[in-house]
Amino acid sequence: MTSEKSYILTEKCKRCEVCPPIQACPSKAFYRFDPDYPPVVDLEMCLGCGTCVETCPHKAVILKKPA
Repeated sequence: MTSEKSYILTEKCKRCEVCPPIQACPSKAFYRFDPDYPPVVDLEMCLGCGTCVETCPHKAVILKKPA
């Protein structure tokens, strides 16, 4: 495992109807409350694997160490 976690760059997120990171996340750390807003990442569930970074077509997800 890595100490990095996923973070959403809200200014880049296009609020895709079917969000690839939500579909691809192996730990189900991504979820969405409202389709008009970007998804949310549960940092405790995030494995830091980077699947979300690879699958987001808008480069709206990054990995970084938590503050």
